[in-house]
This record gives sequence, structure tokens and C-alpha cells, in this order.
Amino acid sequence: REKIIYQSGGEKVFAYLLLPSPFKGPHPAVVAIHQHNLEFHLGKSEVVGLAGDPDMAYGLELVKEGFVVIAPDLKCFEERRPSNEEREKNEFFQNGSYERFVFCKYLLEGSTLQARYVFDLSRAVDYLEVREEVDSDRIGAIGHSLGGQETLFLMLFDERVKTGVVSCGTSLWRLIIEKGISHNFAAYLPGMLKIGDSDEFFSLICPRPLMIIAGEKDPIFPVEGVRRIGERLTRAYRGAGYPEKFQLIIHSEGHCFPSGLRQTACRWLKRWLFR
Repeated sequence: REKIIYQSGGEKVFAYLLLPSPFKGPHPAVVAIHQHNLEFHLGKSEVVGLAGDPDMAYGLELVKEGFVVIAPDLKCFEERRPSNEEREKNEFFQNGSYERFVFCKYLLEGSTLQARYVFDLSRAVDYLEVREEVDSDRIGAIGHSLGGQETLFLMLFDERVKTGVVSCGTSLWRLIIEKGISHNFAAYLPGMLKIGDSDEFFSLICPRPLMIIAGEKDPIFPVEGVRRIGERLTRAYRGAGYPEKFQLIIHSEGHCFPSGLRQTACRWLKRWLFR
């Protein structure tokens, strides 16, 4: 495990890089993106198994399967939030208030928190490409919740990401609004619903392989919206002649990433990135 720092649009991004052992490279690589869960003290450390929920340590699980893994902190999390001293001095930098502050700041500057996230994640791909341990033609992404949402946006933005696994990270935006669900600030882009909904946007990932996993009882990503996305993507992949490159799995639980499905996700990534 290496602790790394890379530059992204004038900011430092802190990340862990996990390398398989024994090393026989170059290896396929995965960008492993952490969840939200209102736990701003956690980010990359949870993904690599140093803190938090062991079910969120999918980065650690993947390196044991032969992947190089990069796990960065998203803005507002872990080492990318204000220091203890700054949080003590400013009540608006405490708990979730800092995320709201950053979101509003970017809007005033003509940007979004989503733009910050996706650019930083694309820079993680840049970093992977210069590592001799990595086969730059075999890079994927995985994430749960916020991490799943960002896996989708990263794949939309950066075609170098060849495959992805999304756990409990998407539904129709119109349905989320109709049900009065308040989400992470990066989920909101000005004017997006005038252009289309998430099923239309994420169908543009086709024909790159994509697995979406969702919980039947997920309270924040309504499953009926996930099914609509699944229907749209199924048509897109079938129409492109690659029906095998999209898979939707809906499990009987809630907003979680069960062990058995993490193993399924690993097999999916191996299928498309190992050769």
C-alpha cells in the first residue's frame, strides 16, 4: 500500500495505491470510489480496509484478486476536508455543512461539485497510466452509493475506463425528486432534466461493459427507477449488438453491498479486464 498525492486542477488529491503481491505485471487496474454515508471523516481509508465498514473495503478485496487499485479521497472527505482547527473556528465547516459550502462555491464560480469529482477521478486514471505496474488499456471502476454514482459519471466523462460496477448508486432523477429524497450535492447539475434523465445519460456508456447492482429496499435510490434505467440500457446494448456487456442485478436487501455480490462484481471486472 502506497500513500500518494496527485495534482488535479490546482488541488491536491490524496489517495492510496494498492499493488498485488507477488507482483507479475503489468496488471489491470481499478479506480475504487468510496461511499458517502454522511461520514466525512472516511474516504479512501474505508475502501482499503483501514477504517469504517469492512463491507466497503472492496479495494482491498480487489488487490487480493490481482488488480492494481487506486482509492482517492473525493472533495469534502477524509484528507480533503478542513482541518480540525478550521472546523473548530467555522461552524459552517462542520459535519455536512462543508459539502454544502463547497457546492455553493462552485455554483457561484460557474461549475459544480460533480465537475470537481469527475475531473479528480479522471486524473486518477492519468496517474494509473504512468505507473509501470498498470496495463493502461485495462482500467475499470467500482463504487458503492456515492462511489457508484461517480463510477457512472467517470465512465461518461472518460472513455479510458473500460468497464464499471455500480452498487446502489443510481435511479431516475425525476423519481428521486418526486419522492422528496435529498441526495449528495454532486448529484445535482443545473438544467440536466431539460436534457434528459439518468437512463438517457448512462445509456451513452454503451458498448463498454457495465454492471449495475441495486437493492429492492434501497430508500434513497428507488428500485423502480433502477429498473427503468435497466430497461433503457438493455435496449441500448442489444441494439449495439453487445447484450452480454450489460447486467442488472437487483437483490432483496436495502442500501448495501453484500459479500456475495462483491464477489460477483469482482468476477465481472475480471471477465472484461483480465486477458
